[in-house]
Amino acid sequence: MQRRSGIGRWMLPWLVLAAFITASSAFAATYETVGTIPGLGSAHVVSYSLEGQAGSAYAVGFDSKLDGVSGVSFCGDLLHTINVPGAYDANPIDLSSLSAGYGTAAKIAQRWSFDLGSLGSNLADGAAGVQLAIWETIYGASFTITSSLGSGTLAAYQTVLGTDYSNAGVGDTVFLDVTKSGQAKQDHFFTPDGPATPEPGAALLFAAGLVVVARGFRREPA
Repeated sequence: MQRRSGIGRWMLPWLVLAAFITASSAFAATYETVGTIPGLGSAHVVSYSLEGQAGSAYAVGFDSKLDGVSGVSFCGDLLHTINVPGAYDANPIDLSSLSAGYGTAAKIAQRWSFDLGSLGSNLADGAAGVQLAIWETIYGASFTITSSLGSGTLAAYQTVLGTDYSNAGVGDTVFLDVTKSGQAKQDHFFTPDGPATPEPGAALLFAAGLVVVARGFRREPA
């Protein structure tokens, strides 16, 4: 009897691994907004114009969690809203697929998320300065602040914008596409409070891949 070719058996593990990788792209992490930095009672509300449309928003940071990992977030999306507290689905967005402003905004979030106190006499000024700088960095000339800023907020804002980020990295900061029941919500830059952790589902994917590849390299019986 003629022996069947082993090509199919060699290809199968790689096809299964490819399917795992494709499925992982649809995996959504759990993102939670726990509170604001500072609390809303002392937060700054800022009026602005975005592409000629007037608006106003809290210029704050967010105490947040991504798959249970605590961190600090900043808004990177003035076109949508988000509730605090709230639970959402989130997927990381590849910064290289966006305009350069998003990459710089991620560097701003990485640099200042846990150093707000150095920007002014209180957290409200520091958080507002970082958030305003992120919006301006993303939206450029289409974003204009139309309300008066207090001296502390203005100083923090100018310090953040005046910092050189050309040689800085984004570290563990990720830009999250946030949704709720399939509806778009406010996208956030999230910086974890601690060392980097595997992307949600990555450990499971990696382990499954190792098992599949290992099976692929078993020698055929003679």
